[in-house]
Amino acid sequence: MIAVAQGVTPSIGFVYQVPGFSEIDDAGAYQYSFVNRQIYRDFAVMSSLGVRVIKIPISISAVIDPGSAANNNWANQRIHINSSQFAMAQQAVPAIIKMAASFGMKSVVDFTLNELYLEGWATLGSSPTFGFWPNLPYGDWFQFLYDFRGIPEGRSGINGASWDMVTDVVTWENQMIGAIVNAGADSNVLYYNLTTETPYVHIDSTWQMISYQLLYSLAQNISGVSSGKRAADAYVGMWNRRMTGVNGEPDTFAANRLAMNASSLNWPLAMTEYHAYYPDPTVPGSNSPAFAQSDIVSAVSQIGSIFSSYGSSGSVAVGEAGASYCGLNADPSQQDSVLSAIVAGVIQSQSPYMFNWGLWDNDPSTTCGNGNDGSRFGIGFSSENPRNAYGSWVERQSDLKGGDFESSLSQWSIGTNGTPFSVRQLWMQGVGSDGAATHSRYQRIEITSPNIAAWTCSPAFNAHGSELAVSAFVRTNNLSYDLQLAYMDSLGWNFNTGRPILSKSVFTDANSIAASLNSFIPPSQPGFSGTTWRFFQFLSLYTGANSNNSALFDLPPGVTQLIVCLVTGTPTWSSASDPGYLDLDSVSASSWDPG
Repeated sequence: MIAVAQGVTPSIGFVYQVPGFSEIDDAGAYQYSFVNRQIYRDFAVMSSLGVRVIKIPISISAVIDPGSAANNNWANQRIHINSSQFAMAQQAVPAIIKMAASFGMKSVVDFTLNELYLEGWATLGSSPTFGFWPNLPYGDWFQFLYDFRGIPEGRSGINGASWDMVTDVVTWENQMIGAIVNAGADSNVLYYNLTTETPYVHIDSTWQMISYQLLYSLAQNISGVSSGKRAADAYVGMWNRRMTGVNGEPDTFAANRLAMNASSLNWPLAMTEYHAYYPDPTVPGSNSPAFAQSDIVSAVSQIGSIFSSYGSSGSVAVGEAGASYCGLNADPSQQDSVLSAIVAGVIQSQSPYMFNWGLWDNDPSTTCGNGNDGSRFGIGFSSENPRNAYGSWVERQSDLKGGDFESSLSQWSIGTNGTPFSVRQLWMQGVGSDGAATHSRYQRIEITSPNIAAWTCSPAFNAHGSELAVSAFVRTNNLSYDLQLAYMDSLGWNFNTGRPILSKSVFTDANSIAASLNSFIPPSQPGFSGTTWRFFQFLSLYTGANSNNSALFDLPPGVTQLIVCLVTGTPTWSSASDPGYLDLDSVSASSWDPG
């Protein structure tokens, strides 16, 4: 019997990492103003896209200090937490959870002592280099450090070194959970994923035992997590891959072993997760949208059945997923199609949650193979350079539909304070530097008379709360524009009842754009340069030029419907031979009640 949740509408969001930082608590990143601005801007973007859940990955690797050893003699070296960095993390993570709640988003806290961190460092020392398969004894990292403290351990078997590792990890998790609870942020946590991608298979039988040790220690010692927020997942890989464990176990082995162990410990789980990234170069056909959708449906159903048979919940979140832009021939249309199929599979399977790996890529380079993001699972290279998948997210989840303009201008109207013939609304097509921000269509307002303003307004859409975020990619040769908001309540539309329209202004001259964008960039990196004739994210320009708390619209009580308008400046020079332009693409807007 297949366990499928009934009547579940999945909530779809992102695994969120600050671009350029490996994890949410990396190296005290949150002491920097440019990082805080990035988070605020990105949360506003996600909220405008209708996102109501995020996942926050927290890795012990971000705050450990392995020390150093001459000639790689690691005997008796002691691994320890960098107390100052961990103290920053204990402050930062609850603050991030609370900030997400203010944007209407609940959080999943994800502790990542996983295969990646057990195996994931190629060299050791003051500047470790990231890599999946390091040339170290026994092929792992944490265990390597613990083993070589003078506690010998062979290639198999479990003894004090591994118990020390597990004990330290559980202590670290308890301290972080305590910080979240004590800060009053726990009410905004959906669940805690206490062990992520635990390698019950894939490495060797030793790790099956270490995984059990970790689960045993969590069951005995974790505190502050209610049974309804208790989650863990096993390393599974692509479900349709039909990969077996080292002893010939079927691909269901990892899920079975985790579910069985949780049952034997009388520690049922409220949630488990499936993680899937497409394509896998070793799996024929995994670049197909149909494959991705079928894989998600099969995995969620079968894993749910396994866990429910052992007394845990049959709820299976798609806790990590993504379509690799680089793995799909650096083709934004292919990435868009596969990601859309993943989402369709999540909806079909009725999984409660899905988290795409990243809003933006972790490196702004547009070339695969360069930088530190070789897969590119995000929906844009950066905040100012979205891909087609971003436009599809606008259409799929924004309260305001039709803002990607691919099928039509979606009933957007235009107006002007000049003569009607001096303003035109155009449905444009094109790709590249002069084309659309996402896909191939966008809206253009063309002004051919000087000293007039023009505007375009969306169709009315429903309001769902007291706060509103609006996101738009705008390209203009004017020096400014306004984003305005009309609203309707029991008295009618505000513009018909003598009440002002809500408005935010953005300046688009070269100096203003540079100042706004540079506020998100570390001082050590080059600042913005280049043409201003390109699409820029409204929320980047506005948040960069104003305080963090000002980008959202505070809606009056009782608002039921909204209209978004963009209004040009009043160029003094525009003419038929030299028009003023306001181009729009991927316009999204969603409202919520803060948590």
